Amino acid sequence: MQTATCHTAAKPGTALRALWIYIALKLAVLIFFAVNTRFVMDEFWHFTQPVWLFAGTFETIWSAKAVGYVLFFEIAHAIGWDATSMLIIGRLTMAALAIALVYITYRMARALGQDRLTALVAVALLLSISTFIERGFRLRSEPLAILLAACAVLAVMSDRTDRTRALLIAGLLSGFAFVTTQKSVYFNVALGAGLVTDALLARDILKGIKRGGLLVIGWALALAIYCIGFGGAQAGDVLHALVTGPLGLAVNGGNFYEGLSTFVLQTFTRNLVGWGLMAVGLLLIAARIFRMDGAPRVYLVHTILLTLFVFFHNQTWPYVFTMVLPFLAPYGAHSLMKIISRAGGSLVIPAALVAAVAIPSAAKNIRYVGMTIATS
Repeated sequence: MQTATCHTAAKPGTALRALWIYIALKLAVLIFFAVNTRFVMDEFWHFTQPVWLFAGTFETIWSAKAVGYVLFFEIAHAIGWDATSMLIIGRLTMAALAIALVYITYRMARALGQDRLTALVAVALLLSISTFIERGFRLRSEPLAILLAACAVLAVMSDRTDRTRALLIAGLLSGFAFVTTQKSVYFNVALGAGLVTDALLARDILKGIKRGGLLVIGWALALAIYCIGFGGAQAGDVLHALVTGPLGLAVNGGNFYEGLSTFVLQTFTRNLVGWGLMAVGLLLIAARIFRMDGAPRVYLVHTILLTLFVFFHNQTWPYVFTMVLPFLAPYGAHSLMKIISRAGGSLVIPAALVAAVAIPSAAKNIRYVGMTIATS
């Protein structure tokens, strides 16, 4: 995905410095939120699971919920000296995952062919979406799963889409994402479909079979490590619980709650321009799907399917939308740079769009800071 060259009155160096300052401020806000935002009940539930994992889970009960994330939380449990310190360290480790994901987003944008400036715009856009910056540090399973899934996509993009090693690594990372939370099946299916669809559009069925097969082998290896590690001789029981446990929730989970569709509308309206840029960019690139091949097309199909999975998920809680944001951000940057390049030297429209993203984002951050101070 090549991005149009940016022709503006501003020097590229000035734009880069401004972006670095903006990104640094946003990351500082993320860390501040991680330390100061009040905890919610879900976080306590997720974070206390190491207590049960190593004192009964898989010994007295078979956990239907994937518990791979619990091993990550054990780091904070091991470092902390009391409940408060454990929770704060846990939050900081989650913030570290969010920062790592920001870096992976930059790398994915570069792997798509974007220049340094455009890739940094993608990062800035990601950090401007309130859904990401207000949820990325929470003590939940999703942040770890998203990072693993993004690394899987990057492995395929950076090391050629047909190299055996890259496909196996991507499958392994996808499998580890799945045993972190079963919602990662969306990542897994989307990546597999991207790899196979690209091969089929290139009229190479054998390539599609090879890609899909190697991805599944790596995925299965991750599941085997998980099931044998927890179940030993009873690995089959762990696998059965892992695969069948969430099926009922996946099919009927939406029936347990009412009004969850409100969160979809809320997510869009809180960051209307940012989501609009990402949607426009995705449509612009999707229109060229038959004229591209390799990593850009794999990434495109993956992102389209993942977006559909996320927004038609039957439990559209706000944190679910963070699953797709890192993958959409490069498309948002592409559309913004396209607008700038076609502005004919005028900065009025581009500046208005940037302001429409950055100013409301800053205002939301300030209001969120007020909430953390008022409730601390």
